Amino acid sequence: MARMKKLVLEDVKKISIQIGEIPKLDDVNNVLINIKACGICSSDYSRIYEKGAYKYPLILGHEFSGVVKDIYRNIKNIKKGDRVAVFPLKPCFKCDNCHQKLYAQCSSYGYYGSREDGGLQEFLAVPEWNIISIDNIPYDIAALIEPASVALHAIKKVNIENHDKILILGSGIIGILTGLLLREMGINNFYYVVRNHNKNEILRLFNFQSIDYSYKNNDFNIVFECVGSNESLENSIKFLKTKSTLVLVGNPESDMLIKRDVYWKILRMELNIIGIWNSYFPCEWQEVVKIMKLLNYSCLREMIQIVQDFNELLSTIDQKYQKKNLKLKIMWVNNE
Repeated sequence: MARMKKLVLEDVKKISIQIGEIPKLDDVNNVLINIKACGICSSDYSRIYEKGAYKYPLILGHEFSGVVKDIYRNIKNIKKGDRVAVFPLKPCFKCDNCHQKLYAQCSSYGYYGSREDGGLQEFLAVPEWNIISIDNIPYDIAALIEPASVALHAIKKVNIENHDKILILGSGIIGILTGLLLREMGINNFYYVVRNHNKNEILRLFNFQSIDYSYKNNDFNIVFECVGSNESLENSIKFLKTKSTLVLVGNPESDMLIKRDVYWKILRMELNIIGIWNSYFPCEWQEVVKIMKLLNYSCLREMIQIVQDFNELLSTIDQKYQKKNLKLKIMWVNNE
């Protein structure tokens, strides 16, 4: 029986390298992916070190790409050797939201790296429906398609006019990808607000404009909040002008508590607040693939800390959690 390596989370702060069988294909999980790259999301650190996982044992990883190793019978649109990325959400296709093709709002879903084993293993069997072709995009860059699709989903929720002034709070991966996508869409009147010097280096790398927190003018039409903290939420509202739009993108770090005076501002300014969850598949993923082909891969790689060995990956994840000076995204790349 063929064997593979996998990184298994057994409990909070308990993660180990294990050897297991390569998954078998069936009528549901009918495509075997040899995983070539898998990014570590900020939500993975919470699962490993803080709040724990939805289930144990669990193989983390929902941002991944790879090559088709094998297919089950009656598969026509996918063949061995295809280079692909995988949409991590597995809809039930039965609920009201699924019937409206709102798969991200499915009421009974599976999710790679959260509710089901994900991409931090050498092989994974997935449904044909979840697969999208990446053409010749490198595997490490293709592992950014998932967070880039979230960023695109946020952008497409807003009707951006030529005169709009846009602010992005948060210069993590999704925040940076939001700026890159805006630029590729011909939208350039956007700014970041950051206080972290290392992240300012990333902004300079991409020639992004920035302001600091002492900025006094509330003259922004649209703010993308990509952090998910109380402080960031309050700052977002501080920068907005009357009758403008706040897009909530960042997952909350803890309970979000709105102060009375901040709540009054929302009411008096008649702010439009939009929540964002996941992305629309396959349409937004297909659009991201087209845009990804136009981006500067060498600049994108300046944000990625590539790790090829699982032992090294464990120590690198630990260093990142301790906020040591690493790049924005830790990524396992499988060159075997």
